[in-house]
Parts: sequence; C-alpha cells; structure tokens
Amino acid sequence: MKTNKYIKTLAVLAGIGLFTACTDLVTKEVDSKVIVTTGGTTNVDPVAALEGSYNALQAFTDQASIYSLLEHTSDELIPPTRGVDWSDNGVWRSLYTHTWDASHSYINNAWNTLNQNAYNTQFILEAATATAQQKAEAKFIRAYNRYYIMDFWGQMPDRKTTEGGDVNPKVLTRAEAFTQVETDLVDALAGLPATGPAVPNPVASKAAANAMLSRMYLNKGVYTAANAAGPYTFDAADMAKVIQYGAAVTTAGYSLNANYFDNFKKVGPSTEVILTSKQGSPQNRVYMTLHYNQNPSVGMVLPHYLTSTQHSTLQISG
Repeated sequence: MKTNKYIKTLAVLAGIGLFTACTDLVTKEVDSKVIVTTGGTTNVDPVAALEGSYNALQAFTDQASIYSLLEHTSDELIPPTRGVDWSDNGVWRSLYTHTWDASHSYINNAWNTLNQNAYNTQFILEAATATAQQKAEAKFIRAYNRYYIMDFWGQMPDRKTTEGGDVNPKVLTRAEAFTQVETDLVDALAGLPATGPAVPNPVASKAAANAMLSRMYLNKGVYTAANAAGPYTFDAADMAKVIQYGAAVTTAGYSLNANYFDNFKKVGPSTEVILTSKQGSPQNRVYMTLHYNQNPSVGMVLPHYLTSTQHSTLQISG
C-alpha cells in the first residue's frame, strides 16, 4: 500500500515537470525598454540619436580630452605652472614635450570618446525611420570623429553594432581609415543641406564636408604612406581635389577674415566659421589666460560665441 502511494506521488511530480518544461519563456517588459530589430535595422529615434551625436561634440572643448591633444602637443598653447599649482602630476608637461605613454589619462579619454562617438552614429544609419539628411549628418559626424582617430593614432578600430563586447574589432591601417572617412564624407555630400554663414551654425552642411575633404586630400600623402616616417608623395590629382573642394567652400559664402579676431565679434555671423556646437565650455579657454584675482564675470564682456549660448567653434575652418 505504501509502495503504491509512492509510485502515485512520482507520477504526479513527473506530470508537474512536464507541464513546467513546456511553458513559453517570453521576456515581459516590466521596467526596461526592449529594442526589437528586424531586417538589419535598429528601432531607435533618429532625431534624439542625432541630437546626442551633436551634443557629444562638446568633447572637443574638454581640456582633459581631445582639446589637449590638439593644442598642448604643439606651440599653439603652452601650459604654465604657477608654483606647485597647475602641474597636475606632469600631464601637461608630458604632452608638450611629447613624452607621454599609453597610461596618459587624457590620451585614453580622447581615444574612448572619439571611438564611442563614431560607433553611436551607426544606430542612426541603421534606423528604419531615418531620413536621407539624418543619415548624411550621421555619416559626417562619424567621419569627423574618425578623422581624429586616424590622425592621432595612425590606425582605427571598426566595430559593428552586431558585434558583442567579446568580439575584438577589426583594426584598420591609417590608409584604410582614410578611405573610410573619405567615403563617408563623399556619400554625405548629397544629403547635407547647402547653408552659408550663420549664427549659430550647428548642423553639418555641404560646406563642412567640403572643408574636411579639402584638408583630407591636402594631407593624403602622409595618411596613406606605406611608412609613417615617410617618404611622402603628394600627387597632383590630390592637390587638384584640395582646390576643388576648397572652391566649393568659398562658393557657399565662406572666406577667411582679414582680422582673425573678427571671428569673435558680437554682431553678425563670421564668414570663417563653418560649424559650431551648442555644447561644451569654451569660456574655460578664456579663463586660462587670467590671474586668480581676476573675475571675468565682472566688467568683462566675453565674445558672443563664448557667452551663455556656448557656441564653440569646431576646427574645420581656415
């Protein structure tokens, strides 16, 4: 009798096991947003994603990132040390004397920022609802970030959105990276708006892409050289493209100002500034030149594009 009850109990447990094994395991959206992708497209809002990519350009005014690599590694900006202050454990000195190594925090910041910004634009390009202009702007922003990766490090990682963190990205040579950036800019030209000088000018335009292409071909001999140390060959065909794309910029209404400081005047747009960003803190560059006892907010009028609107000029002009 006891044995019979034991067998019946086993039968009931087995039935329960079969029942639970056949349940439909579907993830329920409770406190998370599940992004569903079909047909190789990404279900993201291209407007919000594009705004995020533009906002990310504020990194170009961050002294602890891209800005320091552009300015402190040359004679364009010299970092002073006042007593024991502003030395910051030698981070500025190593940049200025070109004695940095892979552990330098500002170099790591720039590397991570530029690669993240370039990677994020791919979601816009894959968005099912993205317009031709939105994709063109995304390609320009990707090219803009990748240009500096190519320029700073002489190589460029290429990671697809379908690859997980456990997949090592493909690493492109400098010449391969040049081709990628060039292709993005040329492809973007057709979809970008044809705008001239304005205040502000925060949207990528044909003039912005033409300006970058002109700079690219001017230095193509260096970027595509078999040896980073040279020799470099500057083909006449590439120099002709420099003139071609440069002429397209002037045709759009842009030109160099006779006086550089006219770019910072309060009245009217500058014919030299092609693309600006609403983000960042460029006023810090003004504060750098002041003494501790000076108060720039009292009795001092900052240039128009350095006031509360914080329009920082991106370096693709001139």
